[in-house]
Amino acid sequence: MEDELKKQSLIADKTDSYVILTDAEDKIEYVNHSFEKYTGYTLEEVRGKKPMDFLPGDETSEETILFIQKNVEDECGFSQEIKNYKKDGNPVWLSLNVTPLKNDQEELTGFITIGNDITSKKNAEEKLRLDSFRLGIIREIDG
Repeated sequence: MEDELKKQSLIADKTDSYVILTDAEDKIEYVNHSFEKYTGYTLEEVRGKKPMDFLPGDETSEETILFIQKNVEDECGFSQEIKNYKKDGNPVWLSLNVTPLKNDQEELTGFITIGNDITSKKNAEEKLRLDSFRLGIIREIDG
């Protein structure tokens, strides 16, 4: 059992994906090194806090926040993309794959969130959208 825990810990620490483990109240118990790399927050800084209390910012979609809160309250698993903010205030787009953890009696014991920094993807999508818009204006002018 101890060897299995060591393997799981090693996997969580060595993966490029970030990992967040929370308790039944959605308070952080563990984050891996990738979480620290993507957000700038250490485990010591976030332990006992809810992710939604410090990661969203002014430009985070309220609709997305409500979607996440509803699914956490309903103890449902979900996937989502969200614009969050690093400790230094810079924006970061993160993918979320949230899975509720339950004991043998089907009681919620916490959540595990695994995701990735998708900022480059989102920036490329925005550039493509702007290029498409500009092309449409050029076509109108040319026509």
